[in-house]
Amino acid sequence: MNKVILLIDSNAEGAAWTRVNLWKKGLDQQNIKNEIIYFNKVDSDTFLSKVFYFFYQVIRLILMPKNTSFIGYFPLKGFILNLLKKKDLIIEQNEFPIHLRDPSTKFREDYSYHSFASKFISCSDELLTFFKSSLSDKCKTLKVSTVVEYAKFSQSDLQSPFLGKKYIVYCGYMGGNKDGVKDLITAFSLFAKTNKSVDLCLIGSAQTEEIIKFEKQLAENNISDRVLMTGTLPHKQIPPYLLNAELLVLARPNNKQAQGGFPSKLPEYLSSGTPILVTKVGEIPYYIKDGINGYLTDPSDPVMLSEKFEYILKNYKKAEKVGKRGQILAKNEFDLKIQTERLISFLKK
Repeated sequence: MNKVILLIDSNAEGAAWTRVNLWKKGLDQQNIKNEIIYFNKVDSDTFLSKVFYFFYQVIRLILMPKNTSFIGYFPLKGFILNLLKKKDLIIEQNEFPIHLRDPSTKFREDYSYHSFASKFISCSDELLTFFKSSLSDKCKTLKVSTVVEYAKFSQSDLQSPFLGKKYIVYCGYMGGNKDGVKDLITAFSLFAKTNKSVDLCLIGSAQTEEIIKFEKQLAENNISDRVLMTGTLPHKQIPPYLLNAELLVLARPNNKQAQGGFPSKLPEYLSSGTPILVTKVGEIPYYIKDGINGYLTDPSDPVMLSEKFEYILKNYKKAEKVGKRGQILAKNEFDLKIQTERLISFLKK
C-alpha cells in the first residue's frame, strides 16, 4: 500500500464529505500517504471549468501507480469505478439504494461494479448483509458504524451561544422526515405547556417548502418564540451548541434509511458529554443503553418523547452522569484514532 486515494463524487458539504475528510485526517495522523479526489467541484465558476476539472481528475486517476489503494465513497459514477477494475478498490457504502429509501423514485443504481471490489466497508450489519450478494466471494468486509473527532466535540471551555438560557438541541438535515423533526416539534409543543424554562434549538436545513411547514407547525402550537431555527451552520461552529445544551435529541422514525444507516451526529452528541435522547431504530440500541449511557424512546411517538424530556430534566444530576458515560463510549468506540487504526489494519489484509 503505497498511497490511499479517497474518492468521492463532489466536495459538497455534508455527512459524506465530513466522513471522507475524517478518514484523511486519521490517515495523516498515522503517517499514511493519502489524498482526496473528487470529480464535481461545486464552487467552480463556469460549466466549462467544471467539465475540465472532471476530466482532469479522471486522467489523474488512470495514471495512478498500481500499488495505490482506492476507497470509493458512494455515490460514484460506475464508469469511474470501472477504471479501477484491476486495482486495489475498496468500496464504502452507508445507505440502502435510493429506491428502497424513497419508493416514489424510479431511479435504480447500478451495483455491478461491486463485484470487482477487493474490500467493502459499511456502517451496519444490515447493509453488509444486503450488499453481500453483489460482492465477490473473495471480498473482505468491515463495519465502521461511524467516526468522530472526539477532541473537537469534547472541549469543556466553549461559551454557550445562548448565555443564560437552557435549551434542547437537534442538529442535522431536517428534510425528508429523515430525523423526525415534525415529531420532535410536536413533542416539544407538549413539553412546553408545562415547562417554560427550556427552549428548543433546531440546527440544519431543508427544502424551502418543508421549512415553511415547520414554521407553520410552530405557529399553530404557539411555540414560535420558544424554538430557534439557525439554518445550516459550518461544522466548526456546532460544538458550542452541543456542549452547552441541556439535552441533545434525535427523533429518527423507523424507516428503511434508519434501519440501514447510522447517524453521524450521534458520536458528536456523545462526545460533548451532554445527555442524549434518541429513538430505538437501526443499530442505535446496540450502543445506547437506556439510562446507562444515553436515553432511548420509541420512534414516531411524540407523547413518549415529551415525557422523556420531562423525566430527564427533572432527574438531571443522574442525566449528567449518563451523559459522561456516553462520552466515554464515544472516546472508546468511535474516536478517529481508533477507527483509523481499524481501517489501516483492514487495508493491509
